[in-house]
Amino acid sequence: MAAHLGRPLHTHEHVHHRDGDSHNNDLSNLELLTVSEHRRHHARPINVGEANQNAKLTRTQVDEIRASTLTQQELAGLYGVSRTAISKVKRGIRW
Repeated sequence: MAAHLGRPLHTHEHVHHRDGDSHNNDLSNLELLTVSEHRRHHARPINVGEANQNAKLTRTQVDEIRASTLTQQELAGLYGVSRTAISKVKRGIRW
């Protein structure tokens, strides 16, 4: 992608392989995305208690966390999980 663009990639840019094969570097298989776009593209549904017996949070708790205006640190203490887990819940990705 850098060769095609004629410049190095910026730190906020990622190359996405459309077919999922990271060895297929054909230009038609590559897409230039921002880091956040690429992260959203690959985000997985979060694990919640009803769907995964090992999850620490239930769907109701996840919904409460997403709606809350408390800080991540406050929510982590309240629900007994890490601040990182709270951040991932807020962003809608797996923790």
